[in-house]
Formats: sequence, structure tokens, C-alpha cells
Amino acid sequence: MKVENGVATAWLTDLSGRREEVHLTPDSPGQYSLDLTARPQTTYLLTLTTADGKQKTVRLLKQSDIFVR
Repeated sequence: MKVENGVATAWLTDLSGRREEVHLTPDSPGQYSLDLTARPQTTYLLTLTTADGKQKTVRLLKQSDIFVR
């Protein structure tokens, strides 16, 4: 996932509405990854808040250990 400004917070929400703050792994400048291998197969919403206060939400679909964005 590419983020221009640094990520201040990341929240993962599942279909039941359960929301949890998660920690992203920085891969390179502006690139982050999130490990979902221990989580069940479902659709998630990942909401990122950047250091300058902007928010972006992306939908993640976990199927087995293959992810579709």
C-alpha cells in the first residue's frame, strides 16, 4: 500500500463492526504491509490516518492467505 504522508494510525474493521488498531510494517518510504495470516477469511476495512490528519479507507478481502484489494 502506498501512502504519501506517514501513517499515524491504522484501524482494521471486520464485517461485524469489530474495530481494532493495528500496526503496519514499513517496507520502504511510503510503502506499508499488514500481516493478516492469523485472521479469519472475510472482508475488512482498513482506515489509515496520515500524519497531516487525512484519512483513507480501503477494502481488503482475505481469501485463504491470498489478498485482493
